[in-house]
Amino acid sequence: MVKMRIVNRVDGRTRHFLLVWIGLFASLSLLISIAPMISTPNQNGNLVLVFTETERGKELIRTHNLRTSLGANYVRDILGFDNYTTTQNVTGWISLSNDATPLSSWTKLPNEVNTGGFTRKAGTVAAWRNGTGFAYNVTATWACTATTTLQAAGLMFSGQALSDNSLYAVAAFTQTTFNYYDASNFDNLTIVWCLTYPV
Repeated sequence: MVKMRIVNRVDGRTRHFLLVWIGLFASLSLLISIAPMISTPNQNGNLVLVFTETERGKELIRTHNLRTSLGANYVRDILGFDNYTTTQNVTGWISLSNDATPLSSWTKLPNEVNTGGFTRKAGTVAAWRNGTGFAYNVTATWACTATTTLQAAGLMFSGQALSDNSLYAVAAFTQTTFNYYDASNFDNLTIVWCLTYPV
């Protein structure tokens, strides 16, 4: 928090000097104090920075928003169901790969699988209440048609296989090899992705 107050009992030249140095100090302090707030996720909601400038000086107040029930419901519905625009689809497709160590910078699974019965698939979307929060599940099942090893799943908002720039979230799981033996003997994979937006 940066607070500044100028004492009036100084001459004009000294006051100007003090203002310059206080301004430089405040700018540096502000940059130092804001940087970690912006880059660090917070469990108490979205970060809100409030800057005030009054006769008492300048102040930076850090706070967090309270998401309303209406807001949580709104976000759940936008992600879980086709919305009003023609450019945003439901976030309800799941892609698969054998990529290890997911990164938040990914925009798709780097080596998305498109063979062996494990292509990107539209899941069944079901909305529900998780306590006081709003939630929805995306459930998809794959039947193996050729031996395939997997350890990552991506929740997508595009159903086009192998397409980029639609990865909403990624999850790692224990590396597993799925086998196909014959038409009546093969491995299956089911993923239930649970998303909750708390109030």
